[in-house]
Amino acid sequence: MAMLVLFPNDSRQPRSPDSDYRAEWDACLALGFRTAVVDHDELLRGDAIRALRFLPGPDGDPGVLYRGWMMRVEVYGAFTAALRERGFEQVTSPDSYRICHHLPDSYPFIETMTAPSTWIEAALALPGGSPDWGAITSAAAQLGPGPAIIKDWVKSQKHAWSTACYIPNANDPDAVKQISARFLELQGEMLVGGLVFRRFVPLLQRGIHPRSGMPLGAEVRSFWVRGRAVVLSDYWAEAPVGTLPDLAEFSPIAAKIPSPFFTMDLAQAQDGHWFIMELGDGQVAGLPDGVRPESLFRSLLPETAS
Repeated sequence: MAMLVLFPNDSRQPRSPDSDYRAEWDACLALGFRTAVVDHDELLRGDAIRALRFLPGPDGDPGVLYRGWMMRVEVYGAFTAALRERGFEQVTSPDSYRICHHLPDSYPFIETMTAPSTWIEAALALPGGSPDWGAITSAAAQLGPGPAIIKDWVKSQKHAWSTACYIPNANDPDAVKQISARFLELQGEMLVGGLVFRRFVPLLQRGIHPRSGMPLGAEVRSFWVRGRAVVLSDYWAEAPVGTLPDLAEFSPIAAKIPSPFFTMDLAQAQDGHWFIMELGDGQVAGLPDGVRPESLFRSLLPETAS
C-alpha cells in the first residue's frame, strides 16, 4: 500500500478534509496515495490520540506525510508519538521539523546566503512576562546600524509592516522598542521561541500589497524533496518576478538540510542577486497559487515509482 497523507479535517464535516486542502487531497488520491484526516483543533488542545480517531490501520507502508496547518514543535512531537503508537512513522522527524520551522535552528545551514540575524529567547526577552527592553534593544543592536525586521522563531507581522515589522535602525533603542512592543502585542500568545532581528535587505520591488500596503519584492518559493528541487514558483501572485532564479547555487546548501521535505524561500535584492529568505517545513508551507498539487505530490512518490 502507498504512503498515507494526512490533512486537517473540516470542523463541520469531521471525516472530510478542510476545503483549503481539497485539491491536494484529490491529487493524492489520483496518484495512488492513501489519505485520511487529522483533527487539527484536537492536536492544538493537546489530545493527539483523539485527533487521530479517523486514522486507518497501517496496512503496508507505515510512512505518513502531513499536509496542513502549522503547529508548534512540541505539538508535532506529540503528533509523531501518537502516530507511532498506531504503527505509523512520520516521513519528517520532529528534529527535522524543528530545524526547518525555527529560524535559529535553520540559520547555521543558510547563514552564508541569508540576511544577518540575531535573536533573543523569550525567557530573556520577557522575564516574568514583561519586556526587558535593555535585553531586547541589545539583541537588536548586535546587527549594527541600519534597517531591520522583527519576527519570532516562525512568523513576522509583515502585514503590519510599518508598525510591527520594519525597524528603520536596529541601533535606535526607541525605534526598536516601539516596533517590538507592537509586534509583541499582535503576536500575543502566538509568540514562538523569542524575538529574531534580521538585517533588512531592500528587494527588487514588484508591487504593493493591496490590503496591508507592505512592499512586495521579487520572491519565490521552492519545495525540495530528498535534496532535489521539485517546485519553483512566484511567492506573490500579485507580484510575479518574471525570470525565476537558477537554483544551482542553492543546491549545495539544500543538500545539507537534514530534512526530506522542506521549502526554501528566495528573494532578489535590488542589486539583482538572489538570496535565501528562510527555510520552512514542507508539510506546513502553502503551495503557491498556480501550482498544480500533482506536481508536488508526484515528487513524493517512492523513487522507483516517480
